[in-house]
Amino acid sequence: MTQSPQIWLPPSAEHRWLYRHARWLVAPPDGKGPLPGRLLRWAMIAPMTQLTFVSFDMQCFLYQIFHRTWIARIGHLLGMTAQILFVLAAGAGLPLGTSGAHWGHVFAAGFALWWCGVALSVGLRAWAVVTLGLLLGLLEAGEALVPQLAQLQAAGGWQALAGNPWLGALTSALVVAVSHGPEPQLPPRAVSGGRWRPVTDYVLGKGEQLPLPRKLGRAVRVSAFLPLGTLNELWAGLRLMPYGWLMLLFRLGYAADLWAELQRREAEAVASGNPAIDFVGVGGGAMLAEDGHGGWTARPAA
Repeated sequence: MTQSPQIWLPPSAEHRWLYRHARWLVAPPDGKGPLPGRLLRWAMIAPMTQLTFVSFDMQCFLYQIFHRTWIARIGHLLGMTAQILFVLAAGAGLPLGTSGAHWGHVFAAGFALWWCGVALSVGLRAWAVVTLGLLLGLLEAGEALVPQLAQLQAAGGWQALAGNPWLGALTSALVVAVSHGPEPQLPPRAVSGGRWRPVTDYVLGKGEQLPLPRKLGRAVRVSAFLPLGTLNELWAGLRLMPYGWLMLLFRLGYAADLWAELQRREAEAVASGNPAIDFVGVGGGAMLAEDGHGGWTARPAA
């Protein structure tokens, strides 16, 4: 029996803004909307998360739901940290006039304001301090990496490619995407329908009578998420890198009450068999909708 969608926390201000100004993408009334919106939802999987930047509860919930194996957790922690290192190295190689400043300083300042702002907004001061210290360390490491990358680029050929920091960031995102491989299920929109499904059950059509061309089509759909997932992770790493370190802090005993609540939500969502991907709760691919009484409900995916 399919469990009805449940919203456990009210949508954040960012989610409400997206609902009202980009409903064609995140919550079309008919559940489908125009073709560009359908394609973007398929490519992005969870635009309600990809396009919200300071919604702490939502980011934590999806981080836990999408990374249930140790391989995914370690892959994201290390891969996203490496991605930020390469981004800062790329910036460090772009000077700002003759003052000694460079774009790496600008990138680092932006990350610091963003990440520490989120941490302080939810009262996690130690997380803010750890994040800031990690960021400063990555900036210093990125600056030290610049001359080594320059030597590789000067050598030409394949070494020039290896010396491109943006390629390093993309490669790091690829590692992060591959770490999703052992995850037990694929989310809605990665697979057709509104439920999470194991990859083999989906491709082979467990419980369905699928002809071979349909099975091949589903295999192509799933395989497309290696390049799409890499691009998603390249984007996601900019906001999620600190969350991997927060999860590590939690496991070391930090903010035990908050961690217990986050674990409870994760366990209940996983036990339902269909965690929501557009809000904190249950419902798989269900989309937010106003209930007509000033509150919110969720409409099952079309």
